[in-house]
Amino acid sequence: MSRLRADLLLLLAAFLWGTTFVAQKLAAADIGAFLFVGSRFLISAMILAPFAYWERSRRKKSVTASVKTLKKHLAALYVVFLAGVAAQQFAMQTTSVTNAGFLTGLYVLLTPFAAWAIFRERPAAISWIAAVLCLLGVFLLGDGSLSRLTQGDWLAIFGAAMFAVHTVLITLIVVKSRAPLTLAFQQYAACALFGLVCAGIFETFDWSLIVKSLPEILYAAVMSGAIAYTLQIVSQQHTPPSDAAVILSGEALFAALAGAWLMGDRLSWLGWTGCGLIFAAILMVQLAPYAKKYLLLARQRKIILK
Repeated sequence: MSRLRADLLLLLAAFLWGTTFVAQKLAAADIGAFLFVGSRFLISAMILAPFAYWERSRRKKSVTASVKTLKKHLAALYVVFLAGVAAQQFAMQTTSVTNAGFLTGLYVLLTPFAAWAIFRERPAAISWIAAVLCLLGVFLLGDGSLSRLTQGDWLAIFGAAMFAVHTVLITLIVVKSRAPLTLAFQQYAACALFGLVCAGIFETFDWSLIVKSLPEILYAAVMSGAIAYTLQIVSQQHTPPSDAAVILSGEALFAALAGAWLMGDRLSWLGWTGCGLIFAAILMVQLAPYAKKYLLLARQRKIILK
């Protein structure tokens, strides 16, 4: 696969993730958050099941043995992932698609701090600068007052924090197990089970509402859960991490465009400025390590040429 084709597939993944916020917003008006989450990931797990089986059949012994040694990490992964997706879906009840998209993108900024908390890996100086920039962005997103941020906005921020921890855990587990499709299937299956159990306990189960929200459930399950994830795995084998980081950050931008076009979302100039600062902070955290690496190589090359 060419680098250009890989970049285009990553762009498609970002588009699918961004537009899924619209499906989540529409579904939030009809069915409970746990029911949506459980239904969505049940379908995603069913789609990934044959691919996970194929992966396990090729490397059955090593995959099985590796996964068994990671039970504690897997349990934490399932809990954190469920908390993140549930918080995000609850957020859609009281926040806009645009706000949810940009605030969810904070997970990129929060990931270095999650790694610091879990592995004692101190964040780079650029992460602290980006954090300040991001906090300013959130402040402006609330039109210059944190009191104007809705409960949904705060839930989206909490969800972003959970996704940051999830990112750290998934990196650790995938490196040790070397079975990304198997882990994705298990994660989706666990999330579906917990979501449906919680729906049965805390929400009213109504088949008519599920049927009404079926297009949104299918879009989130197929496009975001199954296709976009697979595109990311395949494409990142053929494009530099720096390219992937920038392209996948477009999820927030696509969420804003979809919200404006399909949901009629509108932001004040302060809100758009806040979105811009959040997006800049996300890019700053993602690209800084590669910029530092390239500058170092450039200096070494200059010294050699002299």
